[in-house]
Amino acid sequence: MIKNGKNKKVLKSKIFIIIVCLIVILSLVFGFTIKISNLIEKENICNAGLSIAGVESNSAPKNIVLMIGDGMGKNHIETAKKYYELDSLYMENLAKYEGTISTFSRDNWTTDSAAAATAYSTGIKVNNESVARYNGENIQNMCEYAIGENKKTGIITTTTIYDATPACFSGHADNRYDIEDILNSQLNNNINLFISGQKDNDIVTQEKIEKAKYKYADTYTELLEYSSSIESNIFADFQSISWDEKNANDKTPTLSSVSETALSYLNEISEDDGFFLMIEGADIDTYSHLNNFHSMVQELYGFDQAVKTVVQWAEDRGDTMVIVTADHETGDLRYDDLETVSLNDNLFHSENHTSQDVRVFFYGVVPYSVEHWNRLGQHLDNTQLSRVIRENIYNYKYR
Repeated sequence: MIKNGKNKKVLKSKIFIIIVCLIVILSLVFGFTIKISNLIEKENICNAGLSIAGVESNSAPKNIVLMIGDGMGKNHIETAKKYYELDSLYMENLAKYEGTISTFSRDNWTTDSAAAATAYSTGIKVNNESVARYNGENIQNMCEYAIGENKKTGIITTTTIYDATPACFSGHADNRYDIEDILNSQLNNNINLFISGQKDNDIVTQEKIEKAKYKYADTYTELLEYSSSIESNIFADFQSISWDEKNANDKTPTLSSVSETALSYLNEISEDDGFFLMIEGADIDTYSHLNNFHSMVQELYGFDQAVKTVVQWAEDRGDTMVIVTADHETGDLRYDDLETVSLNDNLFHSENHTSQDVRVFFYGVVPYSVEHWNRLGQHLDNTQLSRVIRENIYNYKYR
């Protein structure tokens, strides 16, 4: 009996040790899930030919335009088509290639705009709310990289210039709400053109902008005047940017019109080196957070009109690549394309972001790497899109 009792104790001890070991192993696996995902994505990008060595340099575009519909999920696009009774949006029917993008951040399966934009801008996953910075160190953002390769640069947004998405392409900060740090870093980066669609006179003052050697404009007439010369960099700060030409005026131009002006200006000053331009339709996200379907779909329509303007400009030239995507989905918008479905605020099921994949479209001069990726499965991580852009900036310079 004593012997059997000892055997039972030994058996229980062994079982306990096995359970503890299993818990430790599972904890390690869970804790490194995102890191493992990063390694998998890095492997995928190599397999897809999206590396500097794998891109044919003679196919690299001179100019690159990245357009981001903030919060624009797959169902946002589908409901916009339904609302306007369209078979497809311009972003769909003009595209040469399309696919999907995963959006998770370093510390969360559901990203915020800062981490998502940092991934697009730097090619590196960071924690939510970080602005092109990790562990207190700046990460080279896309405008800095482009400037280093002799390209001119521009940033357009329908919200404040220091908001998360434009900030991550042009500045740095520990947190997206450190707006003074963000603006100061943006103004010190020698970016050629800023266009903002939401005034903040307390932070973005004309005195501060002009002290940084920018021409300050708050009307479309002034923007056109300054962009007709190449004397200095330009900072246009509008009351708002309209989705609709009918409601546009000198203080509130459309996203299409300011995008066209930016293309002409950057093309003029860049000469043979080309440019990088980021254009954000920010209020798709704003109204999705508010679960305001009507306003959301109008903003998406205005963004699509800007896509049409930019892509047609690129197609006419034959030296520009345009990429259209989103940073994440907002609002958990659900839609099944039935005739009985009512297009209203009830399609939203959340006021926050989700972890859904988003769509991506390529237009104009599309390099070999994207063609190869398209044949291999049509999915990218958001960090990989950054590498596509950087590799083509690099390859154009050293073509």
